[in-house]
Amino acid sequence: MKKFLTIALIISLVLTIVVFVKPVDTQAGSNAGYITAGEFVTQLLTQAKVTPATWDKAVEMKLIPPEVKKDKPLTRAQASYIVWKLINAVPELKDKNIPVKVEILSPVDYTLWPKGEPGKNFRGAYVPWYRNPYYGDKPIYTNAYRVIRTYNIVVIDKYYKDGTVKTVHVWNRLRDYDPAKDWVKLLQRFMKEQPNKVKFDFPQERTKALVWDIMPIIFFNLDPNKQLPAGKKPYTLYRVVPGDVLYPEYGRKYPGAYYFYYPYITHEGKTGYAIASFAFLQFGKYKTKNPEDWNLTAELNPIFNESLNRWLMILPRQYPLDYTRFKYICVDFKSVPKLYQEAMLRLADLGIITPDVNIDKNIFKTKFVDGRLYFDGKVKQPKLPVPDIRFNAGRILTQKEATEMIARVFDESRRKVVDEMTFDYSKEKNPRMVDESGWTLYDGYGNPDMAVERLMFQHTGTSITLRVDELWQLFYAQYLMEKYPDAPMLFTNAYYLNPDRYISNDKLKKLDPKMREEIIGRMWYKVHLGFGYIRDGNIGGLGPFARYQPVTYSIPLVDGLAFPKDVEEILAKKVDEIGYYTQNTKR
Repeated sequence: MKKFLTIALIISLVLTIVVFVKPVDTQAGSNAGYITAGEFVTQLLTQAKVTPATWDKAVEMKLIPPEVKKDKPLTRAQASYIVWKLINAVPELKDKNIPVKVEILSPVDYTLWPKGEPGKNFRGAYVPWYRNPYYGDKPIYTNAYRVIRTYNIVVIDKYYKDGTVKTVHVWNRLRDYDPAKDWVKLLQRFMKEQPNKVKFDFPQERTKALVWDIMPIIFFNLDPNKQLPAGKKPYTLYRVVPGDVLYPEYGRKYPGAYYFYYPYITHEGKTGYAIASFAFLQFGKYKTKNPEDWNLTAELNPIFNESLNRWLMILPRQYPLDYTRFKYICVDFKSVPKLYQEAMLRLADLGIITPDVNIDKNIFKTKFVDGRLYFDGKVKQPKLPVPDIRFNAGRILTQKEATEMIARVFDESRRKVVDEMTFDYSKEKNPRMVDESGWTLYDGYGNPDMAVERLMFQHTGTSITLRVDELWQLFYAQYLMEKYPDAPMLFTNAYYLNPDRYISNDKLKKLDPKMREEIIGRMWYKVHLGFGYIRDGNIGGLGPFARYQPVTYSIPLVDGLAFPKDVEEILAKKVDEIGYYTQNTKR
């Protein structure tokens, strides 16, 4: 298989496209290349440091299904059962593979994440929002439509006993609604079902989440020598009333203004207090019959109405968010014997087993339609077959498959989850596209860059795991990465020039080589991947979404949509549209 990992980007592929193999009769005798149950168990127990690593020990531990015989071959299902039972029986394996807690975060939960030290608690953003009244009173980024459309996304945090947290960013669309197009229908249903919950309901703990070094809200620094006003507490939300320091200007001009105090440290090491204010909030517009007014009312915005946030999160989705999603992803799940179903589902979720994907790559050439024509309404979404993804539970396990399966139990870097992709940026000169304070997401005044109007994703880490429920688009992404491994403007190889770090070529030439290399390293960033909205904000996309958007290509998250032919021609030429990549090959 053609290698397509670039030096700057280590991509852990989670899709293995294989040729369909007819399941072998589970009663067949031992064949060359296959492993017996006894051999498999011995190797597995040895790796797990279970003593004695014997068949009898495995029987004692209740790892062996009744039908499995020591000197006979194993099926995939039987081997999965044994591995899953072992994981539960060995504390070290259980602690590493079974989380003690799982939290499912909405886009609002993730963006306004309240945990961690205030000022250093920025994880990323799915919901960009606007705060500066000098550019107009309408909160164009925080309106209901721009927030609700993000609810095709969730973030899953898995907490483990040793304190490790594993995060998966999931595109899993709502089953009955397209939130970008059906946001009015969703709000109508919410108001009908829960009329008493149509109110301002901003959780107290989220005030701490707003105190990033770059805050997308209005703030005023007070005299650091003064204490908090009598009766006021930090991070507590107050309504502007006569007598407040904000009232003369904001109490009259913005009748819906709320504010809170938060501490900060001055350059002299003193503790002062600043005021953060929601001067742009508007109330009561949900009572009008014009849905456009609903955009601008706090009562119908998931940021400011926690009940609406939670209600949106319980709506049915395309797939379950846990391991049971493979019941629907794998077309042969119903043929898996009941005894083995949970084990196979669990191991597929962990990536210890990878269901077989049996698809013809010609589908991308013959069935997919030009995404640009789809956007323009000139073609319809194509009807595609259900992706042929199978557990093949009854197939006999080969020696090679058994070795890989056992290795994955103990080496997570070898695991492959069929609907996920992991991207690692830790080898980059600038591995963090967005720092922990949001500096590269917001400008010096706390405003998002204009390109961020369509943002749904940024993150602070050096790696990211994405799960995509548009399976054909996931496979299409893998196909493109394999076909055009070095294409500079494909979403996996996209860079952007950071204007805050820019220095002219003439000045660069005058610097010594080491300094020049350091400057160039600060100028250029590998653009992280994520989920965003493209084409006027109505179509989900998989690609780079960043401040100072580079010229790159995002894959539409609608099954059956392909890049236009002219885009593929650019990818094939291995050049970009504006010369950044070809002029800076040493990045």
